Amino acid sequence: MEYEAVVAMFCGPHDEGDDAPTRRIDRAIELALHLGLPLMIAGDGNGGLDVAQFNDLAVASGVFYVIALYDSGASTLSDAMCVAQNIGRDPRLDCVSTIHLVTDDWHMDRSKAMLEGELSDASWKRQNPPEVTPSCVTTGPQPARWVIDGERKGLKDYRSGRYGTGKAYAPWGK
Repeated sequence: MEYEAVVAMFCGPHDEGDDAPTRRIDRAIELALHLGLPLMIAGDGNGGLDVAQFNDLAVASGVFYVIALYDSGASTLSDAMCVAQNIGRDPRLDCVSTIHLVTDDWHMDRSKAMLEGELSDASWKRQNPPEVTPSCVTTGPQPARWVIDGERKGLKDYRSGRYGTGKAYAPWGK
């Protein structure tokens, strides 16, 4: 079976204590079940433990097709690369024209831009890359001002081709 859309979730920071917060995966599961779509889980700055936990939650909740993409790079850009590469590799996803991206509202602009950029770079498989539709999570702690400033700088650097060339700071909540 081929799918025209997919839900993709980028793993988030441990900003609610030691355990991986479930607000993003809860929203992604809800969306995948409501729309009857496969779910891609990308990222994990926790050595693969968060992806495994979220995969198990999705399967136990009834999501019929879960693609767990552990990413040792543990960055938003490497999460976007994983999703784009797997859209291009999985024959069941050849017809995907929409990706419902789930992440926190404060993280969406940079995440969406990077996923769109990586999908365009992966256009070797098709002429028109899938459209990225945001599905923002608005619950959870709001990050400090420096985190928001870093999101804006990261987005600006990515769009100008300078992303990853400056000083890197540890991600918030990792």
